[in-house]
Amino acid sequence: MPRTDVYAPDAFASRVAFAAALIARGGEASRRFDTCFEMYDGDAVAAGLMRRAKANPEGNLACNLFRYIGEAGALEHYEQTKHLTARGLAEFAAKLRADAETAWKEQTATRDAKRAEGETAAETNFRDLGARNPQLLHSCAIGSI
Repeated sequence: MPRTDVYAPDAFASRVAFAAALIARGGEASRRFDTCFEMYDGDAVAAGLMRRAKANPEGNLACNLFRYIGEAGALEHYEQTKHLTARGLAEFAAKLRADAETAWKEQTATRDAKRAEGETAAETNFRDLGARNPQLLHSCAIGSI
């Protein structure tokens, strides 16, 4: 199999192709395989795999798919995107990546601003963790952990 660059941010099609080939042959999941779902467009990758599996329901990809990815999530992502063309799915993947990058930049800017105000990195991380999990923050505050 030719090597595809699944690590490039805009390599959505390569991630789908690599994951599909590995799953179809029953290959061993690897760091590279995991990357196919970790480049912020994993929902679109799952939808792309579902499209391929539905196009050939008796093929190896369809037979092996749910040994590698969660069925409920893959079906959900497929249903959310089945109205899109192949190009539309690639554009959706690009939007997912762009949205994630924007969120990361906003989070980083907020953290940098707090640190500039004198908040320590540990305080910033603790506050951010508490914002994502208020029960944990409350438990820490009352000393129950």
